[in-house]
Amino acid sequence: SKFREHSRRYASECSSQTERISAVSRGFRKGVREDVVARVQFILGSLIFPPSVPRQWSVDFDEDQHILIVEVGLPDVVHHPPVKTVLLKSGPVRKPLNQTEKKEYIPKVHPAILLRLAYELFRNDDSETVRLLVLNGWVDFSDPNTGADARAYTASLMVEPSQISCLNLRKIEPLAAFQSLNGKSA
Repeated sequence: SKFREHSRRYASECSSQTERISAVSRGFRKGVREDVVARVQFILGSLIFPPSVPRQWSVDFDEDQHILIVEVGLPDVVHHPPVKTVLLKSGPVRKPLNQTEKKEYIPKVHPAILLRLAYELFRNDDSETVRLLVLNGWVDFSDPNTGADARAYTASLMVEPSQISCLNLRKIEPLAAFQSLNGKSA
C-alpha cells in the first residue's frame, strides 16, 4: 500500500510538472513575458560550460518588440588568466599561459561565450518568438586598487536570429565572427 501511495503521488507530481512545462512552452510561443523568461532561464541552466564560467544571469523580455535581454556573468580572464595542462615525465602539470598564448586566446573567451549563448537561445526558439537578442556580459572582480568588489561590463552583442543561424560554431574564429556582428568586447 505504501508503494501504491508513493507511486500515485509520483505520477501526480509528474503530471503537474508536465502541465507546468507545457504551459510555459505555450506562453513562450505566444510571447508572454513571464513564460519567455522562465524558458530562457531553463535553457541557460541546461547549458554545459567549463567550471570557470559563472552560472549567473538575469533575463528580461519586451513583449511588444519581442526583444530578449540577457545579462550574463563571464569569467575573469584578466585577474585570473586561464592555465594550460602540460604533460611532463612526472605527469600532467598546470602552468600559466605564456605571453603569446595570452594575446591569442584571452581576447576570444568572452566573444566565444556570447556567441554560444546566442546560438543556443535561438536554436531553442523554434517558434521564432525572439526577434532581437541583446546579450551583455559582465565580470565580477576585486578592484586591485581598493580591494572592493566590482563589476565591469566587458562584452555586448545585439543580434537577430538570421545572423546567428548561419554560423558554424565549430569552424568560426570567435573574435572575427563577434566583430562581424558588431559585437563589442573590452
